[in-house]
Amino acid sequence: MSQIDILGTGPDGLRIGLGPARALVPNALLAREINADYSTAQAEEWAAAMSHDLTEAMTALTSGKSPDAPYNMIQLEREA
Repeated sequence: MSQIDILGTGPDGLRIGLGPARALVPNALLAREINADYSTAQAEEWAAAMSHDLTEAMTALTSGKSPDAPYNMIQLEREA
């Protein structure tokens, strides 16, 4: 199984990738898992530590399934 790529944070949350697929880990999930005023470094460290779970969530999303909570908050991004 491939591992996720951590693509960085933005105003909406943390962007991750798995192959060509991209997804947003929203601020609400990051605040719940880390804290409300998380830093970019904390978000990236959390994603690295949770890479297995995030990979499973991305795999589910790209297969048209809903990941288990709390990863069901992750939003698959559509290409423009």
